[in-house]
Amino acid sequence: MALIECLDCHNKISSLAEICIYCGRPINTKKTKHDNVREVYVVNNKKGEITIIAGWIMVLFTFICLIGKSDFSLSPLYGLVFAIGLVFVVVGSMIKWWHNL
Repeated sequence: MALIECLDCHNKISSLAEICIYCGRPINTKKTKHDNVREVYVVNNKKGEITIIAGWIMVLFTFICLIGKSDFSLSPLYGLVFAIGLVFVVVGSMIKWWHNL
């Protein structure tokens, strides 16, 4: 007999138990539909975080390039990168918001 962790309440319970004595969750070795939904949530939440970080990197890149540059011949390109960065930040925030509902 080994002790395993309940996926819902995270208490230690016997591996021979059929249900968790603390929260009542059925204990089995197969993944349930609930576990698959949790995995999809984690993946989508990470996508939102990565999108937000990429957007902020693009925004900061354009500010650094514009501050150090006296020649503004590439300003339209920097403006485009800045706008795309802001779109990434907004979309990433919406992804995180949607999956936290």
